[in-house]
Amino acid sequence: MGMKFAQDISKMRLTSELRHPRSDIFWRKDALDYKEFLKKFGLHDGRVARLKWLLAETLGCGETFEYRRQELRVLGCSAGDEDVAASFEHALRPGGVYADYLVRSQLAAVVNSTLFVHGGIDCDSLLWIPPDSLLLRADEAGDVDGRYSKDLSSWVDELNAFASRHVQEWLLDEDRGESGAAPGEALIAYQSRLATCGRSVVAAGYVLSMNFAGQCSSRESVPLVSDFRCHDCARFLVSHGVRRVVVGHRPCGAAPAIFHSNRVADGLGFEIICADTNYSSTTAPDCRGVCWVEVTIADLGGCSQASLAGSLPQDDSNFAFMLPCCPASAAIRDFDPFVGTQVPAISGPPWWVRAKMIN
Repeated sequence: MGMKFAQDISKMRLTSELRHPRSDIFWRKDALDYKEFLKKFGLHDGRVARLKWLLAETLGCGETFEYRRQELRVLGCSAGDEDVAASFEHALRPGGVYADYLVRSQLAAVVNSTLFVHGGIDCDSLLWIPPDSLLLRADEAGDVDGRYSKDLSSWVDELNAFASRHVQEWLLDEDRGESGAAPGEALIAYQSRLATCGRSVVAAGYVLSMNFAGQCSSRESVPLVSDFRCHDCARFLVSHGVRRVVVGHRPCGAAPAIFHSNRVADGLGFEIICADTNYSSTTAPDCRGVCWVEVTIADLGGCSQASLAGSLPQDDSNFAFMLPCCPASAAIRDFDPFVGTQVPAISGPPWWVRAKMIN
């Protein structure tokens, strides 16, 4: 599947940038460049310093180096700085856990009437196949090459073939110097909103989450949020048998963000489920709360139905509910009619119903 795979594409940069740290970190507005990082933390150039910089300043996971050290200790392994760096490099090589994971992963998958992608899908990303020459850069011209596939099935196949080609290229780990495109760069660039001009199902998202504050767009023409109410997109998906889109990518708080409507396409139901609750706490220093969510999709013969269950981090409250069938079925009435819809508020704009509590 493509949910987590797409989030990890950016880590492919480690193999080339441990050799040649890049200077243009256009996707993070406050990132320290490598020399500034060395000076600030009193480090000397080398594999360890480069890895710490890449994790903290370009990937937004400054604690990961120390988390890996803790993991090595739990496993009974040596956990010095060089040991930690070596464990990262081993995972990135053919046969390593990270490399094997990428080989087996996909950018998109259709299972019965459900489309799984990492971030989101809209009229900009739908059917677009990126060029093999795509580079990780902010395209100031406001456009990129590429082509559009003819239908949904072909698009999913071609998009996954694109990913597979560039994972295989990346595994060769050819050193192309500081000026050459990195191995697998086209796939790495596909996870960038700016490099793709907003046409990536990886970088798209239906919510604007709290951990997105450190990122910026140099062009207002590249939207931060995909239009979940795009009727043209919904109509196209329904015409190809897709009634549901399930995504992760951008944390949506303590409960899933859901959109369900019978007013788009043929009127028989279409829904979007955003189920990333990684950043769910308003009190924890790192905003990560102790909660969980499970999404189950049942094929009922002629229709399918999503059920969700989980807990909130603040007070251990639990939720559980089922969404309406897609397409709607008069024979199945066991669902909550409000989740995924808006209801009037006493004052101000309508409220989105996120979950049905059970205690």
